[in-house]
Amino acid sequence: MVLAEAMAAGLDILASSSGAIPEVLQGEGTLFIPGDWLTLARRLADGPLRRPPGERVRYPEQLVRSYSTAAMAERLAAAYDRVLGEGYS
Repeated sequence: MVLAEAMAAGLDILASSSGAIPEVLQGEGTLFIPGDWLTLARRLADGPLRRPPGERVRYPEQLVRSYSTAAMAERLAAAYDRVLGEGYS
């Protein structure tokens, strides 16, 4: 959830391109190859360290919403509907 929370807070995300991170970010944020510390340092220098402290980043509203508690509740209700039948929601 840390990526979803960072997007909701408008924090600049720098993350390794491992696991599900690229899938969650959907092209947003800045990725580096795991273990490539020189690239990480460059991306930090070119990104968050170049901007004024506290400056926020805007992510697409649909992406942020897709990880919200409301969206999660909708997906859970849809799963129950599929399992129990349409008359139970």
